[in-house]
Amino acid sequence: TTLLAFEDPIDLSADLQKFWEIEEPALSKVEDPEDLACEDHFSSTHSRLEDGSYSVCLPFKSSPPDISNISLVAHRRFQNLEEKLRKQPNLREQYHDFMKEYLDMGHMSLVDSVFPKYTIPHHSVVKEDRNQTKLRVVFDASAKSQNGSLNDYLMTGPKLQKDIKDILLNFRSHAIVFVADVVKMYRNIWLQPADQQYQCILWRFSPTDAVDTYKLNTVTYGLSSSPYLLALRVMKQLVLDEGADFPEASAVLERDIYIDDIVTGADS
Repeated sequence: TTLLAFEDPIDLSADLQKFWEIEEPALSKVEDPEDLACEDHFSSTHSRLEDGSYSVCLPFKSSPPDISNISLVAHRRFQNLEEKLRKQPNLREQYHDFMKEYLDMGHMSLVDSVFPKYTIPHHSVVKEDRNQTKLRVVFDASAKSQNGSLNDYLMTGPKLQKDIKDILLNFRSHAIVFVADVVKMYRNIWLQPADQQYQCILWRFSPTDAVDTYKLNTVTYGLSSSPYLLALRVMKQLVLDEGADFPEASAVLERDIYIDDIVTGADS
């Protein structure tokens, strides 16, 4: 009896393609005019406060827009939110605690007489794990007015975030590793007062109170420009401002940070 065995030749093309994608240096890209405009805007408008924190402006694509007619949408969504909180007392308690902390830390403040230029609807996102349930209030700057949303008018900025594979490869090269988290990273960057009127929200701590308008005083998650303004461009500016005095820390911020997570290490 004769047995014949056939084996297909190994196709290395896919493996070679992956190798090239990982090992080949990225080609330089032609910079987008809007990215250049966003960088120029940040460079000319950011400032450093006495305590060392940064203050930034919203990077509008053109002149600040008239999108104040969002108020009806914001009121309707706030009514829906209150109805949801009424039916879920535990969620309501966590929501109130979140907003109270926001207020107590000075990250939001009551608006008295100035008419809001944009009112941001908000809702909760709940993350459950074994030990606890974490709530975060999310601000929806994509909510549409008759003239569009706030996010429609904001530049998002260039991509400054390093690729996760590069960060992880460097992380694995250390003999000793550690991780850290930058607490309330967005909220540690202040928004200049003229632009805070584009970050107004509706809120009240009791259903028997009048609905108040508050303004968010810091960089806010939910705005399309926040990732650039925040972790990325402000961190880069911190390195430029303080790198000479703190070279090792600056190297970590340039190389080993992914949004607000630091993954780094050393050989000894």
